[in-house]
Parts: sequence; structure tokens; C-alpha cells
Amino acid sequence: MTFRNLVIIVLSAALVTQIVSCNSENPEDINQNIKLMELQGTMVSLSEQYKNFKTPTPLPTSTTTYTPTATSTPTQVPTQTPTPTLTPTQTPTPIPSSTPTLTPTLTPTVTPAPTSTPTPTTTPTPTPTLIPTATNTPTPTTAQRLHYIKGSVVKIETGSSSGSGVLLAKTGEILTNYHVIENRTNIKVTLHGGQTETAILLATDSSRDLAIIDISGDSHSHLTIQDNLTSEVGDIVYALGYPLSSNYTVTSGVISAITKRVPTINRHAWNKTEHNFIQTDAPLNPGNSGGPLINYEGTLVGINTSRIEDHNNRIVVGIGFALLLDNEQLSDLYKRCKCLSETE
Repeated sequence: MTFRNLVIIVLSAALVTQIVSCNSENPEDINQNIKLMELQGTMVSLSEQYKNFKTPTPLPTSTTTYTPTATSTPTQVPTQTPTPTLTPTQTPTPIPSSTPTLTPTLTPTVTPAPTSTPTPTTTPTPTPTLIPTATNTPTPTTAQRLHYIKGSVVKIETGSSSGSGVLLAKTGEILTNYHVIENRTNIKVTLHGGQTETAILLATDSSRDLAIIDISGDSHSHLTIQDNLTSEVGDIVYALGYPLSSNYTVTSGVISAITKRVPTINRHAWNKTEHNFIQTDAPLNPGNSGGPLINYEGTLVGINTSRIEDHNNRIVVGIGFALLLDNEQLSDLYKRCKCLSETE
């Protein structure tokens, strides 16, 4: 309800009361009418003021309060409507429903009584023993083995014939075929490096076609004879020597057979004896007699002795023989060496 409507209602009520009161003759009513007249005048005055009243525009900072003229009846002051202030609407953040957390029942933990820890005694750390690392030694090639062995092979010349030999000791003992030095005159030995030495005969074993001669020195390259050496058919072998009294050569082949035979120089002897020979297809030529036959490991396995050239007027190729060597085969030579040197 506005202020104007309120004034109209009050004035209307006053007029009605006045009309009713004018018809009364009671003195009290007359006094009351006088008061109503005064009230009516006041209301008229207020009505005139309302006409000239303008609703004040509220200032941004202060609000003006209009105080009505003091009368016996309190004047209602119009209530000023404040300008609404835009307040940002806050979107309510949904509060997550609290999930009841089960509080675990605390079980009292029994704290063990501290155990006295013994003071550690410093034990000296043992120094580990270093295990030597196995070093892979490269396996020498066949060419390397043959190069090492060639210093043990010598050329033997006796004037009427020539052949080869192999050093058995660093002191100059040389093993060769008996038929190479059979004349025993002027035995000349040529080493691989070209040095020439005069040799002396130490011992012979004509039954096996073997002989031992000796040259001076104490540091010769040499090969050793091994016991319990097993040679198998098919093993690769190499024949070393000075064929045709020429330069040092190497021929190769295989062990074709292990056989027993009489040495060639004893074919017509009345007391001929068979011995163990290696048959090989390694080429053997005049001058190879007395030279070493070695296997692929560089081990001395035999002494090249002879070959078959023909059979029933037919040419034969690839059949040569080397006396199989072991200490038993050389035992007679070892026994005779000392006796021969003493008598001569």
C-alpha cells in the first residue's frame, strides 16, 4: 500500500466520523468533533504536502530521512525502498557425504625389551687368492710347427752318397739311416743355417738300418722320441729332408698302413729280421733317407727309409716306408754308443 492510498483512507474515515458526529448533541461529542476537525485540518495539510512531495532519489552513500513536522499525532515516515544490490549467487558446493571411516581398534604392541647387542669384533677381511685366468694359447699352425722343426733337420754327405738326419739332443747326436753313412768316410753335416760340421760315428744298427753320428755343440735344436706314441692309419704326416742333395723340402701324405717288413738293405741277408714300419704316400726321393717323418702335432714318428719304385716292371707311386720309432727300437743303439766311443 502506498503513502497516497493511506492518506486517502485516513481522510475518508475522518469525514465519515465527522458526519456521524454532527448529528449528535452531546457536549463530549462536540469536543470530539472539534478534535476531529483539527485532525482533518492536519490531514489536509499533509495531503497538500504529499502533492508536492517527490520521492527522493537515494544517494549512493547516504540515505536522507525526512522528519515530519512535530504534531501531537506521530506522522508515519515513508519507508524508502533501497536499491537492490546484485549479490553474486554462490553455487553451493556439494558437500560429500561423509563415509564413516572404520577406526581400527588399536592393539597394543608389546615392545620387546632391548637386547644387548655385543660389540662386533673387527675381523680382518681375508685377501682372496687370485685364481689365474686361463689364457687361451693360440694353437700353432702347421706352417709354424714346420718352421720350428726345420732347425732339427740336417743334410749328411759322405762323398759317395747323401741323405738326411735329425738331431736328437742339443749336444749334437744325429739319428740317420745306416745305409747313408755305411762307408764311414768323411761324414759332413750341414745344419739348416748353412754351418758345416764334421761328424763322427757313434753307433749303428744295421738290422734296423739305423745309425747315430755326432757333431760338436751344446745348443742345437732337436726333436725327442716319445714312448707310447700311437700312430693311426689316416693320420697326416710330413716327410722332411734334403732330397737329391738339394735344398730343404717338406712333402706330406697320410699313414697308409702300419706294417712289418725287412729293411731294404737286408733283403738278401741270411739273418734278416722284420721290424715295424709306417707306410705312407708322402713323396720320398733319394736324399730323404734318414730324415724325420712327423705327424701334424710336430712329433717324431719315424725315420724315412725307402720306397718302392717298381713292381714286376711296373712303376709304383705313393708307397714309401719309415721305420717306426720308439725307445725299444733304439735300445740297441743306446747300448752301443758308449762302447763305440771307448774303442775308437
